[in-house]
Amino acid sequence: FLYEARMPTMRTANPHLPPTAGRVLANFCWMSLCFSLNHGCVTSCLALASAQLGPALGGYSSAILYLFYTTTALLVAPAIVRTLGPKGSLDYGLLLYCVYVGSYALAILLPAYRWPAVVVGAALGGLAAGWLWTAQGGYFAAAAELYAHVLQLETEVTTSFLSGIFATLYLGFELGLKLVSSFVLSRARDASGSESARDDASRAASLQLFAIYTAVAVLSAIGMFFVAKMP
Repeated sequence: FLYEARMPTMRTANPHLPPTAGRVLANFCWMSLCFSLNHGCVTSCLALASAQLGPALGGYSSAILYLFYTTTALLVAPAIVRTLGPKGSLDYGLLLYCVYVGSYALAILLPAYRWPAVVVGAALGGLAAGWLWTAQGGYFAAAAELYAHVLQLETEVTTSFLSGIFATLYLGFELGLKLVSSFVLSRARDASGSESARDDASRAASLQLFAIYTAVAVLSAIGMFFVAKMP
């Protein structure tokens, strides 16, 4: 019945506010799609850190990311979200995530700069991670409240419904993007020829994979800028 309900357009001075139930739902789905694709690229890279970057660099990368994530979440996340708003925090958080994902491609493409690229990318990625979930929670709550208002339902009902949508997209794309890595890297493992040829095939496959992740992360980050603001 949530899909079938039709309500009059809401009168509001906010040009970014979706006025109908259909637009509220479509806007939330678009936000969930962009967030899930971008975050899925990050978790996929994180899972491949040690295997693709080596135990030392992979370990330092993960440690730096979680250090900045924990510090930001504990100390400054609420202030950042209050300053930028949930929507602005999502916008800029996903852009910083792109730097983290792109650092993996740069590390494969330019091995001489792999350490500074990955370390800086991990720091910026952890910084963004520290406030992203706070921002997502604020945006989610506002969307659920607005959807409930438009449909004249209890907020608990719309919260449950929107939670199901977000969880499906989030977990689905996380799984799908990790399957992409299995497919791309398996082709390099199956390559025949000399050891040098196999190493070249492996490097090419890694570069292709992280280029795909970077492209998906950038496109989803750009897509987030088209998500409407919530009151």
